[in-house]
Amino acid sequence: MVNKVKISKNNNNNSCLVQAISIQKKDEILYVPSPFGKETMHFESIEDAIDSIKRCGYDFCIVDSNRIEDKDSQKINNPSIDYDEIIDVLISNLGHENLEIRNSAISSLSKFGIVISDKLCEILQNEKYWLAQQSIIKCIEKIIANDKNSISVFLSSLINISKSDNTMVKSAALKAIEKICDYKNE
Repeated sequence: MVNKVKISKNNNNNSCLVQAISIQKKDEILYVPSPFGKETMHFESIEDAIDSIKRCGYDFCIVDSNRIEDKDSQKINNPSIDYDEIIDVLISNLGHENLEIRNSAISSLSKFGIVISDKLCEILQNEKYWLAQQSIIKCIEKIIANDKNSISVFLSSLINISKSDNTMVKSAALKAIEKICDYKNE
């Protein structure tokens, strides 16, 4: 994926997030699509995202539910590495009783960023074990801390899980929402 800007599709609608860099211009911050960026830009349609990326002189790849595809829909993942299997192993350890194992799974999963947002939100909604739910919330927190533009992807899931009857899950969700509120002042 050399010099390709990642586009992460939202499966619920036609909007998407695009890998970008931030540029300080006087009193405002501008975002520009870039394969070297750690920030994201939000677009209402994938066509607008592709147009913006091409105007910046880059090619693109579409990232959807842990599968990375280029513009011709050819799988470009390294065939010797099964990222889906890695993600599944990490997710299966989110509810592990051993704190070190759980923290390793959280840390590793968070490095996938918004690429796994759909999967995390789905598991958070369907998971019944409070320890796994709490770990997913911590993973989401780490992703948001590294990419403030991903807040919109996770916010509704955090709000929904904050209505949980389990006080540990509710507390973790409310702490994550509190951190999101802190970011509005940055």
